[in-house]
Amino acid sequence: MIAAFALAATLLTAAPADAAKEKAEAESMGRKVLGEFAECVVQAHKPLARKYVLTPADQRMSEEEFRKVAGARCLGFLRGKLRMRPQQYRAALAERLVAVELKGQGPIDAATKPALVWAMPKPSGRTDAERQEAAAFAAADVYVGKLGECVVRANPAGAQALLATPIGDAAEMTAFRALGPAIPACVPNGETLKLNRATLREGIAISYYRLAAGATS
Repeated sequence: MIAAFALAATLLTAAPADAAKEKAEAESMGRKVLGEFAECVVQAHKPLARKYVLTPADQRMSEEEFRKVAGARCLGFLRGKLRMRPQQYRAALAERLVAVELKGQGPIDAATKPALVWAMPKPSGRTDAERQEAAAFAAADVYVGKLGECVVRANPAGAQALLATPIGDAAEMTAFRALGPAIPACVPNGETLKLNRATLREGIAISYYRLAAGATS
């Protein structure tokens, strides 16, 4: 459940006069802190982090495993608290696992990898409104995952280059531009892509790691 996964509070930032700049800076800072958190969790519990990324969305880890991968110990090291959706956390762990496990390797040969299965999580929520919201998020996550897989298959080297860039850095934008030709081709006919770069990077990260690991579900 989205609410149950939230690890609590807020990241405090200064308030620039420009609201758009403030929002962009807050989002970038949040992504960076989440990346640091994921780095700590992978260092402490890499097998469980790997299992969390590769576990199908319609299945769950044990409570004991989840408590470890939720990483309260790592939150203490960061002197802060995070609120995030499972997809965001899974992507942050995937990025870190790519950096650790695939370091020094070339891009994956996506053509040899079987198609990924994007499972829908089981319905959750105490009220109809909560269940509808959870279902909407789940459908969006599946859409982003499929899009990310398509982009990775179209340009594995470009996807690898993107995941190697620092979050919010100018190099990230350059890497996205290099992926530009692949992205429109992955959008179903008649649809308009309405995703920010952070969300698309999440789909690419999860897909890249799952393909590299040979996952199919």
